[in-house]
Amino acid sequence: MDVSAKDLKQALLHAIEIDQLVLPTLPEIALQAREAASNPDTNIKNLLTLLPNDAAFRQVWSESLTASLLEATAPSTTCQQL
Repeated sequence: MDVSAKDLKQALLHAIEIDQLVLPTLPEIALQAREAASNPDTNIKNLLTLLPNDAAFRQVWSESLTASLLEATAPSTTCQQL
């Protein structure tokens, strides 16, 4: 059965309309970052304090720190140093 992109799009939209398909929500960290960013008193330092709470970010940060240890004489130890 050959399904075109248009047919697939229509099927997905119909499934969403009748509540058969629920799209995932944003990760909690993204919601927190959006809320913090909408606050006019928030600065980059405040936003960076949210990042270590995200598991995916911690994984990337850990890999970055490992690379830093192998390449640099002064490795990064905080989000602000990356």
